[in-house]
Amino acid sequence: MSRANLAQRTWRRARRGVRTLLEDRLGLEVGRSEIALTCELLERRAIDTVLDVGANTGQFAARLLGSRQVRVLSFEPTIGPFTQLEAAAATNGEWTAHHFALAAQDGQQVIHTYADSSFNSLRSHNETFDRRFGYASREVKEETVALRRTEAALDELLGEPDGRRLFLKMDTQGYDLEVFAGLGRWRESVQMLQSELSLVPIYEGMPDWLESLRIFREAGFDVARLSPVTHDGPRVIEYDALLVRRQTNE
Repeated sequence: MSRANLAQRTWRRARRGVRTLLEDRLGLEVGRSEIALTCELLERRAIDTVLDVGANTGQFAARLLGSRQVRVLSFEPTIGPFTQLEAAAATNGEWTAHHFALAAQDGQQVIHTYADSSFNSLRSHNETFDRRFGYASREVKEETVALRRTEAALDELLGEPDGRRLFLKMDTQGYDLEVFAGLGRWRESVQMLQSELSLVPIYEGMPDWLESLRIFREAGFDVARLSPVTHDGPRVIEYDALLVRRQTNE
């Protein structure tokens, strides 16, 4: 067997093994169409507002709004990506852009920015990041950015949580649990959430993916989909996890 064929066979086995572990042992669903399932769940859960946290230049919101009209609030703390996000949001009356990060508490913090701005993070990167994402691991500069407690920001932007049904999408490069922790009285309004789970940490101090799942499940959410984001050979580095609030009739 050639080296290339052996590598492909090993990769297929690894994918089957991960799928078996996640689906059979942990009860998770893997590999469905991302945007189609998201839109289906937005409809089924009667979502009225999407919180796009860690929006970067607005890629997620643009894809979503291309398939379904829904109110979107995008949050991006770094100035370069925010400038592009603001311009993109101006093209759709349902979409607004906000220049701060959501967190557990109000404050300010240094954020690390990179050649590839999708890796910008409030956490410092580690050796795995350097090895796997060499072109992107060149740190461009540091910025001091504003942090707003999630609860306080939503109070200001949405008023009262009564009757609200939210989809909390988070892509903060290791800071999702802090965003979630800051929800306060808005937590019960969240009917869906998306979080990036790191199986192989690429930033210092990142939470373990199973710890993140435990916290979300204890808060009443179950996994609807896992989508691989990045790989290191046959290993998955990160998954995007889409979760829905547990209902007694499901």
